[in-house]
Amino acid sequence: MTALTRRGILAATAALGLLTAAQTVISPAFAADVVIGYQTGADPAKVAQAAGAYEKATKTNIDWRKFDSGADVIAAIASGAIQIGYVGSSPLAAAASREVPIETIYVAALLGDAEALVVRNGAGIEKPADFKGKKVAVPFVSTTHYSLLAALKHWGVDPKSVEILNLRPPEIAAMIDGPWPIVGEDRPSAEVEQLMKANLLPENRFRPGFSPTLVNTGSELVLFDAGNGADGFVPPPVGGWLVKSLQAAGYSPEQVDVVVLTHAHPDHIGGLLADGKPAFPKARYVIGGREYDFWKSDAPLAAPKESNEYKSALLFRSHLQPLAERTSFVKPDEPVLPGVTAVAAYGHTPGHLAYHLESEGKEMLVWGDCAHHELASLARPEWHALFDQDKEMGATTRKKIYDMVATGRIPVAAYHTSFPSIGYVARNSAGGYRWVPVSYQLDF
Repeated sequence: MTALTRRGILAATAALGLLTAAQTVISPAFAADVVIGYQTGADPAKVAQAAGAYEKATKTNIDWRKFDSGADVIAAIASGAIQIGYVGSSPLAAAASREVPIETIYVAALLGDAEALVVRNGAGIEKPADFKGKKVAVPFVSTTHYSLLAALKHWGVDPKSVEILNLRPPEIAAMIDGPWPIVGEDRPSAEVEQLMKANLLPENRFRPGFSPTLVNTGSELVLFDAGNGADGFVPPPVGGWLVKSLQAAGYSPEQVDVVVLTHAHPDHIGGLLADGKPAFPKARYVIGGREYDFWKSDAPLAAPKESNEYKSALLFRSHLQPLAERTSFVKPDEPVLPGVTAVAAYGHTPGHLAYHLESEGKEMLVWGDCAHHELASLARPEWHALFDQDKEMGATTRKKIYDMVATGRIPVAAYHTSFPSIGYVARNSAGGYRWVPVSYQLDF
């Protein structure tokens, strides 16, 4: 077959469909050099994590050929110019970022789409039926997932018998199970899942935000919470981006004058240190006195060692307590610095604080962990939260805080909502609340 132009995309796809129908599998023991075509901004052969892993896994030389578009890759497969095509969101680079050695590559094409599926060494995939009971890695592209499901159905393989692992790029990999029981711990999981489904969200997976807030007062640069760092809930490469994010915004860690903490959980204090040294070397620190005293006491060390409370106590001792000489303590309703006042928000932790900001007649609330999910927490503030140390008080605080910002139409910096984690709270018709992400309201 001659090489196809982009207009020949359907013919190329049809040709791949014939390969699929014939259950063609590229042998794991290649006898000659293999030509792989790809379409991505990064050369897969030069991905740092690869380090020749693909050549070693296949015991052959690989000729990497870059194409300008996925259509051109498909055309090259159809013409025989390349043996393997990577189409979509750079599945090879994604696989390399997860250090997944590729031995067998199965080319699937169905319903006008084409994707490459990567299979771990020793998986024993020789025909479509062999996918049953296996874990199959696919690049992070929705079409890949769906074309695989369609192909499995075509082959008579129950999709539920195959565990599909999306190889997400690091920047979007912080997907976790939930929101149940993180939100709705006291409710049946099905009730929380139904709320997600009714609002067009995944029923049992979500991506929490981790968004510290930087405020320039004109005289000082103030950072609210320090993020995960290397030791928080979500360490690098998925989390711990605060310093890089500051630099991207044009600031250096040395410019931060004050670090104000809502509470002392690992995803809020983990970024206080970098390589064992203060990440913000010129900063002073502010935290609620009640919060500091709790974590300084022996009480949290008596918690089960696998608990968040115990782990938080250890991180407090390594990351915050050594900074005691540069730390000041506040109570609710006390000024932290001009224009910033502490607000009681107890329950999540014994001394959890929010912070009210005011300048030139405008205001904002930095509320820390008054919500763990932008839909579930606000729609049902009475539901218990897994990480709240006092469940009932946490629910009372959510109702109080949500009512305050909804009534006052106060914009909120909400740590665990989706980036940029700024928005408003509005009442809904069911007696709860809803999150309204900021658009252009603050431009006026």
